[in-house]
Amino acid sequence: MTEINEDLKAIILARDGAIASLREQNKELVGELLAKEANIQLLKSATEAARMESERIASEYGAIQTALTKAAADISEKESVIAQLGCAPEEIRAEHAHASEQQNAQASEPRRAYEEVREEFVRVSERQGSLLQEKEATMARLGETHAGVLGSHTLLLEAIREQVAALESHVAATDPKSVQLERELSQLRLDRQSLLQDLALKEACIRELAEAVNAYRMAHPSMHYLTKPLRAAVNLRRGAEGLVRSMIRPRLGNLNQHAPTELALPAPFASRRPVEKLPRISIVTPSYMQAVFIERTIDSVLDQRYPNLEYFVQDGGSTDGTQEILERRSAELNGWESRRDGGQSQAINLAFAHTRGDIMAWLNSDDLLLPGSLDYVADYFMHHPDVDVVYGHRLLIDERDKQIGRWIMPAHSDEVLSWADFVPQETLFWRRGIWDRSGARIDESFRFAMDWDLLLRMRDAGARFACLPRALGAFRIHTQQKTSAEISDVGFKEMALLRERALGMQPSSVQINAAIAPYLARHMLSDIAWRFRGGR
Repeated sequence: MTEINEDLKAIILARDGAIASLREQNKELVGELLAKEANIQLLKSATEAARMESERIASEYGAIQTALTKAAADISEKESVIAQLGCAPEEIRAEHAHASEQQNAQASEPRRAYEEVREEFVRVSERQGSLLQEKEATMARLGETHAGVLGSHTLLLEAIREQVAALESHVAATDPKSVQLERELSQLRLDRQSLLQDLALKEACIRELAEAVNAYRMAHPSMHYLTKPLRAAVNLRRGAEGLVRSMIRPRLGNLNQHAPTELALPAPFASRRPVEKLPRISIVTPSYMQAVFIERTIDSVLDQRYPNLEYFVQDGGSTDGTQEILERRSAELNGWESRRDGGQSQAINLAFAHTRGDIMAWLNSDDLLLPGSLDYVADYFMHHPDVDVVYGHRLLIDERDKQIGRWIMPAHSDEVLSWADFVPQETLFWRRGIWDRSGARIDESFRFAMDWDLLLRMRDAGARFACLPRALGAFRIHTQQKTSAEISDVGFKEMALLRERALGMQPSSVQINAAIAPYLARHMLSDIAWRFRGGR
């Protein structure tokens, strides 16, 4: 592999040298062309000046010709007079001869100047024609040079592609685990960064606690032995109370519930329906600058092995390596596109425009589908043709795919949907019919609550909802995610707008809490039942 790398570097260096040389030749030809253009401009100026001088001389020559004609007429008149007198005195003849010589001299000088200007004009015209021919020849050579540059560049690119293909083949043949090792290395870097952050927080906490304990001991040195049994009893009571609170408190809305543990995957599920009868499921993934997570998202969809899947990824012009990942996985996707867009909502609309499936969903580029979800959803829709929209339980995961919580959903409530949106978006699936009846698009004016807006429009269009008793997706919690960064900025404003639209008023927090309290109570019962059935 080292030898291939060296060969590849040598080819790239040779290509860069050849391109630099061709660019220098191109600059020289362009410089020569500009010089010839300047010469042509000068010759054009000289030609124009010669033309104007020629016109001036021609005008003077015409005036002299007129004068000569007039003089000839005068001479003829004098000769006629002399003929009538019958004699011509010598002084008259001498005057006549002298006038004739002057007129001939005056006529010959402008004629000579005119001939000189005309000859100069001919020479300039010939020179200009020669320069134009040279310019055309230079342009032809420049075009040939450009063609040569493009040809050489194309050949070099082809050679590099072949070398890269050979390098990839060599790597695949000599080290089939290299890609996996690279992923594990990236994961280890993330783990190290997270551990360093946790360690810094814990060290700060330990320092604060140590300072408080030392201050207390210095103030009450004799109380240490008396308070030790009391502290043990208090800690035991607090532990019991914490266990009870963790079992009965609502988990909906809580995004970080416990220390990371292994992901509790649902039981395997495979539809028994014939493949040709399974509905086509269209899933789209909007993405922007999520190279560290998007391949795991793609794997979670493709690893479903659902036989009638349509999967399209819409990227917003990422520059962090996302496009390279999509290019490498393009053969496994139904399509992908990377270009600037107006945000997540527009990206979802652009992606759905490429799909034709009976069942629809979108999965964000940092979330996951859990195994068996597509088979389970398809089977449910086939058994319940009257249901338009389904969703399921949510698992919460961190940057390393470790579980840090769960949302166990109670039965669906259309009424609660007017007050709050607890539906886990990554578990949401719907039929194309209700999508069309609800406007057939995501409202692009929403940046955060676009899924709640869609649910309300589907409900108002007469959709029938069902909450499935299975964990269908995993929602990732990380420092750079849109949900955490924008909820305090635009999220609350959009949620208030949707409540006012659904309720016809702007409710207070007390009214909201009272309205969703029965739903949260049912959720806590569902969560306790989930735990007793063996869930975590």
